[in-house]
Amino acid sequence: MIRTALFVILVGWTSVSLASSEQDPWPVDSVHPPSMDYVSLEVAGSRLNGLIYRAAGPGPHPGVVLLHGYPGNEKNLDLAQSLRRAGFNVLFFHYRGAWGSEGMFSLLNAIEDVAAAVERLRTDPAMNTDPKRVSVVGHSMGGFLTLHHVARDPEVRCAVPLAFANMGGYVRMAAGNTELMALVKDSLSRRPPPLTWADGYSVFSEVRDNADALDLRGRVAALAARRMLVLSALHDEVVDYDMNHRALMAALREQGAPNVDELTIDSDHVFSAHRLTLIDHVVPWMMANCR
Repeated sequence: MIRTALFVILVGWTSVSLASSEQDPWPVDSVHPPSMDYVSLEVAGSRLNGLIYRAAGPGPHPGVVLLHGYPGNEKNLDLAQSLRRAGFNVLFFHYRGAWGSEGMFSLLNAIEDVAAAVERLRTDPAMNTDPKRVSVVGHSMGGFLTLHHVARDPEVRCAVPLAFANMGGYVRMAAGNTELMALVKDSLSRRPPPLTWADGYSVFSEVRDNADALDLRGRVAALAARRMLVLSALHDEVVDYDMNHRALMAALREQGAPNVDELTIDSDHVFSAHRLTLIDHVVPWMMANCR
């Protein structure tokens, strides 16, 4: 993608003019312009903070629930903006106990939170979203939550897990390997600052105690029937590529998985140097398969 930049330096200030192929491709709909609003989700008596990115046009639009990881430093809101430009309404939110949302953070709570968010996008008239065209996109732990949800919800149109972590599978594969278990325990038991209501060790304990239920390999038959783009990072420093992407894709291929596509980007866990590459793959795939 070619970009040019012209810098004009005047006395006391700098003017920057950018020419880019990423310019918005059509005029703004003055009657139904794109917008962004705060959304409050109520789950089990807790208020969850969220945002709705509304696409231009009268709608109803296809929708996406966008899920962040653990703890969610990378929120992928550049992807949310690009999906909105492509005509999708995008609902982004923080799980219970994360980034100012009320309640206690836990993986099991987050699973419930995702189900509530999908239902809200489907049923709230203010969302202006077609309930039959709702998809889920998630990164890291959010990728796990994406896969876990769509395995149970056949009405989801598409699923796009990004650099996903098979949470229960990690613990089960590490069982009996003292060194590997120590690494998994250290990773999951940290208490990142945004999770203000979570005891970090409780996250590891919860995954360990529910490893069978949280292992995506037990949901392969359901996942193989879904329409998905499984996208991972080859040089992921957080999520082991072989234990997650390759293991799940091998199991899916054994089931046939006719509507499952896969893609590997030569990048790190958050696709730091390849954000446009990520968007240039995810958005066209969703435009072709999920609208």
